[in-house]
Amino acid sequence: MRKALLLAGLLIFGSLSASAGDLILGDWSGKLDFSGVTLTIVFHISEGEDGILAATMDSPDQGAAGIPVSGVSFDGDSLFIDVAVAQGA
Repeated sequence: MRKALLLAGLLIFGSLSASAGDLILGDWSGKLDFSGVTLTIVFHISEGEDGILAATMDSPDQGAAGIPVSGVSFDGDSLFIDVAVAQGA
């Protein structure tokens, strides 16, 4: 179920549109509704001095904060966030 929730979240957040990369920097939050469960998910997106994007994820409803994000990329009008640590059963 956890993997399915993550995939649903990535579909929500993965389709963000912006005309410039700097528009995605900051805190993004939304609700995941999956199989009768609603969870708040928050991504904190930043850019290092080297221009590389970084992020952490919070799941406040589960009391989880600062979950490492293993990859962030912005290509054209799409934001991709990889949360490998959440790949579980």
